[in-house]
Amino acid sequence: MMDQKSKEQDFNRVFRTHFDKMVSYISLYTKDGELARNIAQEAFMTLWENMDHVLPGKHVPYVYAVARKKTINEVKRDVIIKRFLEHHRYNMDVLCLETVNRDSLSTIYLKEMRKVMYESMNELKEPVRNTFMHSRFGLKSNSEIAQMQGISEKLVEYRITIALKTIRKNFRRYLETD
Repeated sequence: MMDQKSKEQDFNRVFRTHFDKMVSYISLYTKDGELARNIAQEAFMTLWENMDHVLPGKHVPYVYAVARKKTINEVKRDVIIKRFLEHHRYNMDVLCLETVNRDSLSTIYLKEMRKVMYESMNELKEPVRNTFMHSRFGLKSNSEIAQMQGISEKLVEYRITIALKTIRKNFRRYLETD
């Protein structure tokens, strides 16, 4: 076991001689000077903590081995993060594209359905269209419509049936499955 003064002298000598070289060495792999400095500092901290267990002539190889291991772990971590981000970014791009396509198709589909509905309503004779509009869009009961229009409830039901048949006929191509 070393005394404290010898330990500090050996550490300071190794640190002064090799810290900048180590940062340059690590920078070759990380391509990031700040990260290289942090790894080198961690390697020297590990050396300091283990000075009593490392033979005096082995301090330099030890600190470089620690730095190499920390650099490899950092590069692996960086590769894993990049792969995850690329995968995640790809999935997000696919999801966004699917959403845009789905929303675009939904919008187109909805516009087409509105057009078909509008055309269907225009095909109906005025009394049938009026009765149907009160029933479906005015939310009136058959008896209320009959009373408003001065007709029987049976005629209201008949007009609604005629309107629904016309609408179904026009929507048939959208309702059929392949």
